[in-house]
Amino acid sequence: MSQRHVVLIVEDNPHAAEVLREMVCSMDFEAVVATTLEEMKQQYVATKPCALLQDIQLPFEAGARPHENAGQASMKFVRTHSNGPGRVVILVVTEHRNDPDFVWKMAKLQADGFVEKSNIKVLPDRLLEALREQGREDHASCRRQATQGSGSGQTEAAAGRAVVARVF
Repeated sequence: MSQRHVVLIVEDNPHAAEVLREMVCSMDFEAVVATTLEEMKQQYVATKPCALLQDIQLPFEAGARPHENAGQASMKFVRTHSNGPGRVVILVVTEHRNDPDFVWKMAKLQADGFVEKSNIKVLPDRLLEALREQGREDHASCRRQATQGSGSGQTEAAAGRAVVARVF
């Protein structure tokens, strides 16, 4: 069995978090969900993830209202603790992809890419591509290693897309 790598999902919407969790698990990654900035920091330190799936509208702490600044603070925290070669991949999962100001802000925060919530089926391919670009080939090949022994032949991206088809 291959070593499982952690993807930290930072999403306060329970339905969206579950869809992302199922997609990540189907790719043979371990999925950990954080619903607030405070929880994200705790989970980040505890799990040392290879990737972060970041919703921007996020509460700072339990009981607080979601705010864009909490999502930005989450990304700043990760870049403070993981920068340079082999850094943690940050994919922003959003509905704001076509807003030039938003894209500029996310680039300034060193996001590795975007996944639109309306087109979530591309997440597996984008996640694996971003991991490979950051030199995290061992993380990106988890699913391939696990399926080679089983003879399933299902690619990691196809596994994630199958979850989307089942959930929606």
